[in-house]
Amino acid sequence: MRRRLNPHQKSIWQRTPKWLLAVFVVLAIARLALPWILLHEVNGVIASIPGYRGGVKSVSVSLWRGAYGIHGLRLFKARGFEDEPFLNAYLKSPCEVLGCALTQA
Repeated sequence: MRRRLNPHQKSIWQRTPKWLLAVFVVLAIARLALPWILLHEVNGVIASIPGYRGGVKSVSVSLWRGAYGIHGLRLFKARGFEDEPFLNAYLKSPCEVLGCALTQA
């Protein structure tokens, strides 16, 4: 049997302040945009290093752990017409390193 609301009793959506919902939506959008913003910021910093060129493929962010990962970092040292490879780093996930032993429990 469903409980009927008192005519003077408000529903959960009416009791929740609208500003709280707005803050939640803004934080969710900011969290989704954060890796894209960081990727362009890191690539901008790499592009500003004189005598070097390179970039990053992607950036992953884990706010809960306070961690981030940079995937596909490549740097080249400019030497005349040719670029000498300086750094080529690819961050692997723990599943790739351990052979998915973490998921097999």
